[in-house]
Amino acid sequence: MSAAIVALAAIGALAFLLAALVPLRKPKLRTTGRVLAVLGALALLPSVGSSGAWPFVLLAAGAAALATPLPLVLAAAGAVMVALQPETSAPIAAAVAGLAVAAAADGLVSWLRARRAQGADALGPALVAGALLVLVLVRVDHGAVLSWTFGVAGETGRVVLRGVGVALGVTLVAALGGVLLLTTARLAPEASGARPVAVGALSAAVLAAVLGAGLTVARLTELPAGVGESGARSLVVLVAAVGTLAASLLDATGPATPGPVAPLRRTARVTGLAAALALGVAVAAGVESWWREATYATPLTTAAAAAALLGLAVLEPEARLAGTRRVLFLAALLFLLVA
Repeated sequence: MSAAIVALAAIGALAFLLAALVPLRKPKLRTTGRVLAVLGALALLPSVGSSGAWPFVLLAAGAAALATPLPLVLAAAGAVMVALQPETSAPIAAAVAGLAVAAAADGLVSWLRARRAQGADALGPALVAGALLVLVLVRVDHGAVLSWTFGVAGETGRVVLRGVGVALGVTLVAALGGVLLLTTARLAPEASGARPVAVGALSAAVLAAVLGAGLTVARLTELPAGVGESGARSLVVLVAAVGTLAASLLDATGPATPGPVAPLRRTARVTGLAAALALGVAVAAGVESWWREATYATPLTTAAAAAALLGLAVLEPEARLAGTRRVLFLAALLFLLVA
């Protein structure tokens, strides 16, 4: 990737994050958020010369069209991936999965807002997002964050990125504390004082993670070309997890932000679209596998078929474990996007 494309992708990532978070705090700026999302998508257009960027460009286009927090956060993570990954090729199924991810994420957001309108705990999504961030931090770099370090695979061995481990360690401690306090507040409602402390701890985790992400980018740019790809992927996952937590906190603590369509109607619409796109991903994966390998029995086809089945499973709105099904559906599509 040229320096200009990398810079535009970084600008696109920032635009998507602002588009996701600013309207949650100030609903009057929703139009501004839409404009920022469109600008973020346009910033990724020069990268279409590399087929490896197509999934993330389509994710960005879908997120800009839907303009809800979670798709925009995932689009920001995709823009980071475009900026940091070398020029690669991607299967057509992954490109279609980009659109499906945007629709599935929007469906999850709409479903959560509908649940909130029915009286569900507003901080429930923040609890899940905080737990996800803790899991990500424990897993990245084989758990090195637990020892306050973070590194990437280099040509001669592991390269430690100075300062990143400390920032991510603080993030882990703050996020874990916030999750435990929120869990305590849910299990013991009389402990009402735990909720604001938990929100403060999770907010501190977001700030520390932003510092860690910035340091990671700075340290990765100091490495030779081709080194640090594992760090780039970890950074993408971190941006997605932190952005989701920040959006959940702002959505729970900020003013109400009703969508232009009744939540349940919007949920049904975008979920149907996501399921249809997931079927398209499965068909594209089968055709492409047959074309390239003369068989449809490939890992790509298997993963795409599993995602399509999960898409059909979320079409039943009154099914048990509806939220779990939606999260698994989105996770399966994200796997197709980055695998």
